[in-house]
Amino acid sequence: MGWPGTVLLGEVCRRLRRDGIPTRTGKPAWDRSVVRAMLRNPAYKGTAGFGKTRPGESEPRRLRPRRGGPSGPGARPRGSRPPRRIGSPSKSRAGGRGLFAAVQAQLEENRRRRRARPAGGRHLLQGLIVCQRCGYGCYVKSTVPASAKGKGKVPYTYYRCTGSDAHRFGGQRLCWNKQIRTDMLDAAVWEDVRQLLSEPERVRGEYERRLRGARRGLARSGASRQTDE
Repeated sequence: MGWPGTVLLGEVCRRLRRDGIPTRTGKPAWDRSVVRAMLRNPAYKGTAGFGKTRPGESEPRRLRPRRGGPSGPGARPRGSRPPRRIGSPSKSRAGGRGLFAAVQAQLEENRRRRRARPAGGRHLLQGLIVCQRCGYGCYVKSTVPASAKGKGKVPYTYYRCTGSDAHRFGGQRLCWNKQIRTDMLDAAVWEDVRQLLSEPERVRGEYERRLRGARRGLARSGASRQTDE
């Protein structure tokens, strides 16, 4: 497979699937992040590295935990790169150093083009919604009605469950939950938020309730550690 200057990671994934090349685990669909990691791996130019990362400081947990991960408060260790890397010859070579350098240049060009593009619309609940049926996060999808195409109409935007996209899971969708208009859901949630903010005592009561719960959790955790010791 060649590397034309305009080929993006999504097109690489489509070509791999079109040519019937499975992933390491035998799946027909490739993920962009997997392809990106492979293209940045120096082993494919004939140089293997070790000692690339080392244990580092902990970082706060994300606002929404990953699917299948722990949901409680806490932190997870973060790897950091040491000041030096140690390399050695690798038996895995895919095109040599010249092709690897060309790939790195194209990835950097893609990154610059992406940063230069306008950010686009932002939505109130973007990155916060989780599908209750399957547990996957929802993303914003735009669509223009067939009757309005080519007429300069503003597209509708929807919150759509990631699990309902068959192309992400080897052609088999995992969820059948319907998508919902962003403007309708944003308006409904914002109205609830506005109503809540108009009752400061209610907000204060909820804050104090959660604070007491957090303190009780810390107390139980401390008692458990003392018992173990």
